[in-house]
Amino acid sequence: MPESYVPDVSQRLVLYKRLASAPDQADADRIRDELLDRFGPLPDEAANLLGVIRLKIEARRLGVAAVDVANDELVLTAADTTQIDPKRLVSLLTHPKLGIRVAPNHKIYAPLRAREGASALFEAAHTLLAQLGA
Repeated sequence: MPESYVPDVSQRLVLYKRLASAPDQADADRIRDELLDRFGPLPDEAANLLGVIRLKIEARRLGVAAVDVANDELVLTAADTTQIDPKRLVSLLTHPKLGIRVAPNHKIYAPLRAREGASALFEAAHTLLAQLGA
């Protein structure tokens, strides 16, 4: 199969739908492995899509409804049924160097240190979610 092979639109839609509905990291890993087997090395866009899916899975597990970036801050929107550990959140809020804050609209704000691309952003989001996890 040529290195520049691109699946047709219907194949891509099926793969996107499978990725979007992946229930856990193991399922996302299986889909990634299948993509690598079928199409070879992933382009940056596909790797970023996998990063987004992994982030959504982690956020969903914690009851975080949305993960956004605004004004050089990572913004998490907690769902009403969030699994965020309140003790960990208070500990993070009182840490003098982290700069994490909470707004009354269920949003948690964490400053982003530097703009180093998608992988650094994914890493920052995963780190914050891990810190908030029970």
